[in-house]
Amino acid sequence: MRKETDSLLSTAPYEETCAQVGDDDYVNVAKAEASRFRDLLITKLGPPPPGFAFKNRWREHDFGSYLEVEVQWEPDDPVGRSYALACIDHGPSTWDDKEPFDWRSEYGL
Repeated sequence: MRKETDSLLSTAPYEETCAQVGDDDYVNVAKAEASRFRDLLITKLGPPPPGFAFKNRWREHDFGSYLEVEVQWEPDDPVGRSYALACIDHGPSTWDDKEPFDWRSEYGL
């Protein structure tokens, strides 16, 4: 099935500094950071619904490739779309932000 994608996620919470292209060992540091960020999203929002996926996506930049965490869901799935919105709009602000967020109630599910 075709997945709808939104790549608005970084590899770190929005109030934190993330690994930068050109940093020593950027690739390994960015991969570890992305994994930690996905784990934190799941801690905060609960496990993703069926048909939803987190993917590492490499993007090109003038200074080299950089990593983003991408969210994917089935186009006709309101639950997957709501979880994606929760990741984008209510994801953790810092590495210590583990306060659960009830995205199902927020989006009327």
